[in-house]
Amino acid sequence: MEQIWIKDGKFSELPENEVANLEVGQKAAYMMAKNSDNMSKLEAKIEEKAGEDVVKEIKGQIGELKEKHFDMLETAVKEQGKEIARLRKEGKEAIEAPKSFDAELRAVWKSSDVLKNFISGEKRDGFNLELKTEVTRASVANNTMAHSIMGVGEIPRRLNSVSALFATGTIDNDSNGVIRYWDQNSFTNNATEIAESATYPESEIEWIQRTLDVRKIGDSIPVTREALEDVGFVSTQVRNLINNNVFAREDRQSLLGDGTGQQLTGVDAVAPNWAAGAFATSIDDASIYDVLSTGIVQIANAGENNVYAPTAIVMNPTDVELMRLAKDADGNYIMPMWMTADGRSVRGVQIVETSLCPQNQAYIGDFNFGTMYGTGGINIDVATQHGTDWLDDVQRLKASIRRCLVIRNVDAGAFLHVADIAAARTALETP
Repeated sequence: MEQIWIKDGKFSELPENEVANLEVGQKAAYMMAKNSDNMSKLEAKIEEKAGEDVVKEIKGQIGELKEKHFDMLETAVKEQGKEIARLRKEGKEAIEAPKSFDAELRAVWKSSDVLKNFISGEKRDGFNLELKTEVTRASVANNTMAHSIMGVGEIPRRLNSVSALFATGTIDNDSNGVIRYWDQNSFTNNATEIAESATYPESEIEWIQRTLDVRKIGDSIPVTREALEDVGFVSTQVRNLINNNVFAREDRQSLLGDGTGQQLTGVDAVAPNWAAGAFATSIDDASIYDVLSTGIVQIANAGENNVYAPTAIVMNPTDVELMRLAKDADGNYIMPMWMTADGRSVRGVQIVETSLCPQNQAYIGDFNFGTMYGTGGINIDVATQHGTDWLDDVQRLKASIRRCLVIRNVDAGAFLHVADIAAARTALETP
């Protein structure tokens, strides 16, 4: 019988799947060889840990254990293997397979007073075990055991909050990457009262065609094949990274894009600046709330007080908190009647807190008058043709979206930029 577990004259443990495929006789022989090897290792460990004065006596006890129990165990396993083979030949269900060395050895040790004394260290039957060193966690060399927490911690990133304020639209396949629209360029209203037989007045109107190019926002990241194949979470993390990066850039462009180069034309590029107007030097103890409230009025006036109704105020979180923390001379918090108790809205207009907005600035707008057009969802491509990627076994994940934010020129007044909140408060303050 070939003993494939013997290599260079020494026992070599087989993988579990190979053991399962052994014939019954081979499996029994393998179990015996494994048991014998484990017992030899046990003797070696005892010799290493115990004092010289007890090593001989310990080996004697182990030898006695082998003679009394181990040989009996070997015989039992062989007989058990023969019985399994007979039952299989007769087509009957096999009895329980031979137990492992660990299971059999535990059973033998449990019934042996000698080994009970050996383990407990109590002096009986003529000897006492004294270990040279105590066993600690450091006794396990190169120990990497630990409790693993599932998931991957992610670095905090800003939520996308501005682009979601706009309506969305889909660009036609035959758009040529261009959006075209018509605006009224100017009109003159000369309507007036007319006397009998008098000549009618004449009004004027003209239109202008405008175009905007669809812009592309994209990102890529190289990743080795080994990282994708050997580390399960890498693929998901990489895809989420480039997806989030692309949409975060879209969110930024919707507010701060200046329309030059490949940038979107965002709110900042079209919104008129806040002006004190009729409220200049007319408000005692002018506050941030006062600046926002007068800005809402400026937008309403731009829409003839019936077209534009601001839907959101975009502010830096620090400025929002400064507004909430404002106190009077007696230390009482000042909460204007038109501001919600949680400071989330002013005169019914939602406050959107985002670090996108620079501190000491604010944007107010009726975001119903802007539409974010796109060609669809995000495009994900994987390639190995970039540079030496193919030779380096590197895959490059690429993500992109195509977008165009349209705020008609005639509706620019639906938005407002407070470029300097502190300066605006000074402009409102009574001398």
